[in-house]
Amino acid sequence: MLFCATLLLFQSFIHAQSTPSAIQVVTVGQNGLLAYSPDTITAAVGSNVEFQFYGPVHSVVQGSFDQPCSAYNNGTGFFGGLVTTGTAPNPKTFTLTINDTTPIWFYCAYPGHCQAGMVGVINPSSNTSESLAIFKTNAANTLNTTTPAQQQGGVFGPFIATTNSSLATPSTSSTSPTIATSSTTSTTSAKPSTGNASQRQGEFAVLGGLAIAAAVLIM
Repeated sequence: MLFCATLLLFQSFIHAQSTPSAIQVVTVGQNGLLAYSPDTITAAVGSNVEFQFYGPVHSVVQGSFDQPCSAYNNGTGFFGGLVTTGTAPNPKTFTLTINDTTPIWFYCAYPGHCQAGMVGVINPSSNTSESLAIFKTNAANTLNTTTPAQQQGGVFGPFIATTNSSLATPSTSSTSPTIATSSTTSTTSAKPSTGNASQRQGEFAVLGGLAIAAAVLIM
């Protein structure tokens, strides 16, 4: 019985270490378009959404359905900064971790871009009165665009050319403060997984210990 329990623990550990984090890529302004591609994303809890920026100048800011082109909750939502790159991809990306399935609205803060339809949503509502099409229409009729005071709410990492995939590895960098990431009261912080040499050494040590325990029980 004890041997079976040890073997199951060993198998569970191997599975946990070999399962990559899910990530979806959203391009920002690629090919000179005032658009996010895709502009509608369905993301599971615990997965990541990575924004890859193209020139000349774009951003991603959290908004709310009721206030298009305005920073969420007085500027406490995420903000990837105004990114200037010319026409090439920016060397940095901005990655969010999804902690719930409440709709998350976002837009480009560069003057006029939000009004021109450069908006998007993560986990859109099933309520037809809160669609992306309606959000775009309301954004077009908005006079002003606002942004938070600083970059926040995500993880900045290196640009790696890729396509949308549920099995890609997230970029890693320093984390930002915990911030709200939904149009209601839920909150989240961007915490894509990171790794280092000491962590891997610890994992191998655990694996070795489990293997020895299993061998002793067999004997």
